[in-house]
Amino acid sequence: MSSYEEQAYPGLVRRGGHRSRVPATMANVTEPKRPVGSIPEVTGDHEAELDLRRHVRSLGRRWKVVVLVIVALTGSTLLASLRQTPLYEGTARVLLKPSSEALLTGTEAADGTRRVNNEIELFSTNEIRAEVERQLGPHRPADVSQIGDTDVLAIKGRDPSPGRAAAVAKAYAVAYVDLRRDQEAAALAAAADRVRTRVDNLQAQIDGVTAELVAEEQRQRMNPPETSVASQRIVGLNAERDYLLTQQAPLKQRLDQLELEADVTTGGVQLVNETAVPVVKVQPRPLRNALVALGLGLVLGFGLAFLLAFLDDSLKTREDIDRAVPGVPVLTLIPRVQGHKRESPLAVARTDPRSPGGEAFSGLRTSLQFLKATRKPHVFQITSARAAEGKTSVAANLGVVLARSGLRVAMVDCDLRRPKLHEPFGLSCTVGFTSVFLGEVDVDSAIQSVPEIEGLALLAAGPVPPNAPEVVSARRTAEILGALRSKYDAVVVDSPPALPVADPIALSAWVDATILVVRAGRTSRRDLGRVVELLTQAEAPLVGVVLNDVPAEEGYGYRYASRPSSDSSPLGTHDHATRAFRNLSQPGGKGKD
Repeated sequence: MSSYEEQAYPGLVRRGGHRSRVPATMANVTEPKRPVGSIPEVTGDHEAELDLRRHVRSLGRRWKVVVLVIVALTGSTLLASLRQTPLYEGTARVLLKPSSEALLTGTEAADGTRRVNNEIELFSTNEIRAEVERQLGPHRPADVSQIGDTDVLAIKGRDPSPGRAAAVAKAYAVAYVDLRRDQEAAALAAAADRVRTRVDNLQAQIDGVTAELVAEEQRQRMNPPETSVASQRIVGLNAERDYLLTQQAPLKQRLDQLELEADVTTGGVQLVNETAVPVVKVQPRPLRNALVALGLGLVLGFGLAFLLAFLDDSLKTREDIDRAVPGVPVLTLIPRVQGHKRESPLAVARTDPRSPGGEAFSGLRTSLQFLKATRKPHVFQITSARAAEGKTSVAANLGVVLARSGLRVAMVDCDLRRPKLHEPFGLSCTVGFTSVFLGEVDVDSAIQSVPEIEGLALLAAGPVPPNAPEVVSARRTAEILGALRSKYDAVVVDSPPALPVADPIALSAWVDATILVVRAGRTSRRDLGRVVELLTQAEAPLVGVVLNDVPAEEGYGYRYASRPSSDSSPLGTHDHATRAFRNLSQPGGKGKD
């Protein structure tokens, strides 16, 4: 039990230091009457079957959530875009070519993608950033990416100034080209040094062989040899020198090529757009950002709407009630009445009988006329699961429409904790039901006629008692209702909500029909199932449910009404309805016109 309900209904009886749900005097109460309608037992929570129409209807009820998310996200994105500092992007392009070293040495890598990734990584080195910062000062680092499947790299520089954006992009490109050229030249120079070393070594060997050959020739000229062995030595030295020269010649040619490439190398890269760097505005882009936010807002909005629908356990439609408590009929749907204070009971059938609300209560009267029951009801109890669900409003309006149909109707306020049935009629609550119960006055003295509505009377609650459960469950209450039954065609009893207190369960023993009021969007599926279970266990004569405060968007509007004529009352005399109700109130009555 919530603290709110304890404050609203403080008269709970204590048993052994604990609050009791059942009055002590109920042990002396005679066996309650059987239900007048055929009500199936509640077997537990019934799992709702989700279908397309329910989803669409759920989204329709929460369209404001979807619109709010879309407007909030799109508006905030658009506002943030408009407040962004303009940002321009300059793009320089660099073409990757086979390096001179690779061409000369034949070591070009076969994996082009790997080379492109290596070159992109080179842009993050300190050498390039330091060079650009030396030229331009502090700046945004450039972004480098490959253009499609080509060997072209795009270097993008961003800055609030279009000229500086172009300068950043070009500075990075030039620094990269210079770095690659220096690296390539250094590599070629190193290769040339290695080749030069080999050439020098071969030259030293050649010089040694040549010197030995010259010495041998001079010796043989001065001392001619007597055998051919000395001549063969000269031939061998010539052959060795020729071999060394043969090895040295390609190396000298290679050395010349390396020295030439080192002077003219480009580093295997080429700046494509050397003259001008194209610049575009990349931020803000309000239209693009708004479209993206719109799409994201749609997804988030519908997602949030579905989440709220999943978490929402409240009853909103007739189908929701049918799924929650199968077999319990829905007597009528009362549309939401605009222009009334929610904290006061409504009497729209009295103030505006031709309105949709007034027509809906007329429909409730008609539904009660044709209840399929063995014993036709005469005393109607109005209750709900919890407070603020409209039970007092339903009781007041039901009394009005019954009286306007020509019946003699007595309304009894048995909500002895928060009595309000007297408020919409402007009547006093000083003397009433509890006054009669205590024997201070008789029924005829306590009951009040409702102004401007012939045949309608009200027995207000009277002074609030400290032990409301014992009052409504006592035999004296049955006697009071019996006295009203003998004098009036119909008796409408307003009782407290059934879940926070036990009063309506006890009171159901003295009535012919119990009507349960459910407020659309407020009463939960769990509460409805629990209150029907309690009423069924107590054998309360539950005849149906009234779905109250139904929004117009649910599609249950009451838009059709006959045109009033000059010779008719606001709701007409309804002679057929009068005779039908009087027949129903008699034992064995068949309800014929």
